[in-house]
Amino acid sequence: MPTFKEQYPEFQRLVQELLLLREHNRMPLIKENHQFFLFAEGALVLIALERFLRMVLRAEATDSDTLPNLLEKATSARLALFEFTPPESREQSIREIRDVRNTILHGNYEQAARQT
Repeated sequence: MPTFKEQYPEFQRLVQELLLLREHNRMPLIKENHQFFLFAEGALVLIALERFLRMVLRAEATDSDTLPNLLEKATSARLALFEFTPPESREQSIREIRDVRNTILHGNYEQAARQT
């Protein structure tokens, strides 16, 4: 039986790229466009998180599920795969992750600033 790591080589690649991007972003500011890589890092974190949730949820994850739906399923009492700490913060945490995802995905920074 293949290991989890062997079953999902694409996830390994996502994590490798995320680590490279993170290492770059931690270096002292050298380039004028450095801040653009912060958005790339944020987007890649969200992609990796969604991919990871799809991997662990397997058949529970449908094609129409978005990141918030996957978070709902993975943290549900029925599946109990993950838990936010404190558990009472579950809905708020999912909402905040959804808002960050939507802001980055749709590029609507003005709306996010107004809502903050």
